[in-house]
Amino acid sequence: MADEGHDRQKRSSVSDSDIWRKSGPRKVAQELLPSPAGLLEEHEATGRHLNLGAIAVDEAAKKAGRVSFSIKSPVTLPGIPIALVFRHQWEGADPRNAAPIEGRPGLYRVSFILLQPGQTIPQDEITSEEGDSCILLPQAGKDPRTDVPILRVQHGSAGTGLLFDGYANRQGRLAKLVASSVQATCFSDAELKANQAVQGFLSQVSVRFNAPIIIGGTHIVEVATANQQIEVVTPFLARYFASDAKVDPIGGFQVYASLYREALNSNSPVYRFLCFYKIIEALRIRRNRLAVERRRDGETPSREREILPSDKAVATAWLKDLFELQSESAEMSIPYVFPAGTFGKKFNRIIDSVLTPLRVGIAHAVLETGETTLVAHELLHMKQVRLWLPLTNCIARQMLKSDFPSAFADVTIGP
Repeated sequence: MADEGHDRQKRSSVSDSDIWRKSGPRKVAQELLPSPAGLLEEHEATGRHLNLGAIAVDEAAKKAGRVSFSIKSPVTLPGIPIALVFRHQWEGADPRNAAPIEGRPGLYRVSFILLQPGQTIPQDEITSEEGDSCILLPQAGKDPRTDVPILRVQHGSAGTGLLFDGYANRQGRLAKLVASSVQATCFSDAELKANQAVQGFLSQVSVRFNAPIIIGGTHIVEVATANQQIEVVTPFLARYFASDAKVDPIGGFQVYASLYREALNSNSPVYRFLCFYKIIEALRIRRNRLAVERRRDGETPSREREILPSDKAVATAWLKDLFELQSESAEMSIPYVFPAGTFGKKFNRIIDSVLTPLRVGIAHAVLETGETTLVAHELLHMKQVRLWLPLTNCIARQMLKSDFPSAFADVTIGP
């Protein structure tokens, strides 16, 4: 099967207030930050710059206050979070031009776009703030305004908590929560502080009304520079599948396939990690069992050593084959898949020294008996989970491919 729409573009927009004010920026530079932060030492930084200063904007666009443009995702391996930073370049020797890409100490505005289960932010409108939820705001009236806050929520004390403005959508439901004054050291610090507060509030609301509330997107603005960060998750692209096909059940494969599908269907990094880890753990047990059976039958079990790619070139070919990517896509995905120092390491070493301790840490936090001290939304911000999730996916998939090769063969066309 092959990718459809490899060159699919994402559409974004920059507001009028950021571009057209007299002292404002005359061009906006878009940069891609590697996420998670751990990059391979062997690779150069993957930041990409797009000069938007030459974009022709007509009067209608100026009046509408939004300028649309398209950018290509640097990574097509699905399910990987990428931080898009829109960085302004101000006229002359403005000191704001020297602001670091990761942000600097000061005030930040953090917006959380809410969604109902099953909803997603359109991949071609990554800056969209049109959210939704199951929480109705009767004070919004019959013709709700979406550009002014309808609700104010103070989470925690005035000194240490955060104040959120709530915005309604056209149906009068809570669509967005905005913390306008988050004191933080950088973009990531602002996200963490605001997220801890908003998750606490949403969790209490979820319990009170027995209603699911999902954060579908996060939009962060550095107030001093108007630089913006938006986190997007690389989409799962369409795949070709024959209209008529024969797919035979594969003995013993279904339980692993169901776990793999559960992982891909989930928007929780922790749950996805646990599903992929369970596949790895169960396959290791299965392999040991089969080895014992072969020895009992007088055979000598053997298996090729499973080792991660040794360099960038080998990693490109490996990812291309494992996920049926185009070469360019595979190469660009490398910094997001391989944490520093993992090239050439054995699967078992990564599993035993990194993945198993990480899984144990999660289990201790939420599964053991006793009083819970680490809540679910804090787990979702575990940097280690985000850092190792793509490689865990790769290891689980490669082990499945080694043990069940027929599951990865082309389907047979027939009656």
